[in-house]
Amino acid sequence: MLCVEPPTEAWKDRIAPFLSHKGQPWNWQIDRHLEAPADEMEARFYVALCDEVLISHIMTAEFAGVATLSHVFTNPERRGLGAASILMGALCDDFRRRGGVVMNLGTRYEGNAWRIYQRFGFEGVRPPKGLMRWVANQQRYEQLYAAGQAGVRAVQWQDWPLLHALLLEGRGDWLRSRTLRAYGVASVEGSFLELMQKVSADQAGAWALAVPGGATVGLASLAPFADVPSEALQLDVYVHPSFERQLDELLSAVELPNGRSVISYLDGASVERQRALEQAGFGVTCKLKGFCQDENTKCDLVILVRE
Repeated sequence: MLCVEPPTEAWKDRIAPFLSHKGQPWNWQIDRHLEAPADEMEARFYVALCDEVLISHIMTAEFAGVATLSHVFTNPERRGLGAASILMGALCDDFRRRGGVVMNLGTRYEGNAWRIYQRFGFEGVRPPKGLMRWVANQQRYEQLYAAGQAGVRAVQWQDWPLLHALLLEGRGDWLRSRTLRAYGVASVEGSFLELMQKVSADQAGAWALAVPGGATVGLASLAPFADVPSEALQLDVYVHPSFERQLDELLSAVELPNGRSVISYLDGASVERQRALEQAGFGVTCKLKGFCQDENTKCDLVILVRE
């Protein structure tokens, strides 16, 4: 078992082909993080070898003790031999030894992998969704979103695990980000990569509200409106309830264009976000009663526009 920490050109030629079945945007992310540093995010590629042949792999993306576990894969011809369990044990020991706080993942609810993760301390976040969390340090976990002072900066790679953790929190508004497809408790593990691809291509902008050296507690993004052919832009803004007083500060960082329509969607209970958007020049154009619903929630949809 090895833990590969990039950048590493040699291991890219082995790990990237091993995970090529993942497809996009995952292949883009894997190549990117094997080639170059990922801002302040720590990317770790745990690999199991048999006779120098790569047979099993797990990746973690981590910052400030908050991690996402992903890209779990074992060569089908080598399954059932315990390679993934050995990797998981080594990974969890390493995470705990380094002072890890919480690790999140997504898998099929109550599938074989679900039961394996349970053996290592992971618990379901919102069954029957396949979202799981392992809290390695309860005291530090409870302090992640304690009220304090955060600052606004451009989104960086360390926001990948941090936003994943934030949007798995139960407290907060329901319609959190249409761009990230975050409705209620939601995984943004994949949709964040799509946003980062747009940011990298100068097709979108994204700003984080973050505690220095700690949790990301809010996100604002400005991206093309994708529902119909249009020159309009989609603005999403969301913060943890403990940091709602900084909504105006986060919104002020967004570079809203002149002469171009910008649309924003909220659920009807998002009183503070609606106030902040109206303060920024948005007006309510439509309110659809009971329009938003899933297995746990039914609420109004509020549409705001800035011309």
